[in-house]
Amino acid sequence: LVEPNKGNRDWSTLADLEASLLRTSQKGIETILIVRSTPTWAQTISGATCGPIKSEELVTFGLFLYDAVMRYSQPPYNVKYWEIWNEPDMPMFFTGTPKKMVELVKEAYTILKEVDPENKIISPPVTGYIIMIGWLNEFLRQGGKDYIDIIGTHYYVWLKTDLPEN
Repeated sequence: LVEPNKGNRDWSTLADLEASLLRTSQKGIETILIVRSTPTWAQTISGATCGPIKSEELVTFGLFLYDAVMRYSQPPYNVKYWEIWNEPDMPMFFTGTPKKMVELVKEAYTILKEVDPENKIISPPVTGYIIMIGWLNEFLRQGGKDYIDIIGTHYYVWLKTDLPEN
């Protein structure tokens, strides 16, 4: 966690990530960076590390994201693809509503495009199971479609019946 205490960021917690980003960038590989997790001070639901961010902390989230984008979208890292959150259709990763996620993605979209219009925003990725697609549809209906460039999904194949061709 980069900002366990509001206003005190420790980027050194991402040293391993930064080393990986540097190696991939040097090889010309484009990376998708996932922005996720809610620090204790910004949690709407106490203890929900992947829960929704308090509405009054969205500006603070925006400031953090601005600094992250300025740090990672420029050389030497060159990140241009930003996935907002992780599998919000799964309660272990997000305890808010699609509407709350739209608020977060709108803030992220505005900042990412302000820093570099070439940044691409990937939707909060659903897990890909048919039953979970309803979450994505609701996110899009609530206005999320206006703040993304790419639809993201994390499709898992556990059984032969899960194969995409089925």
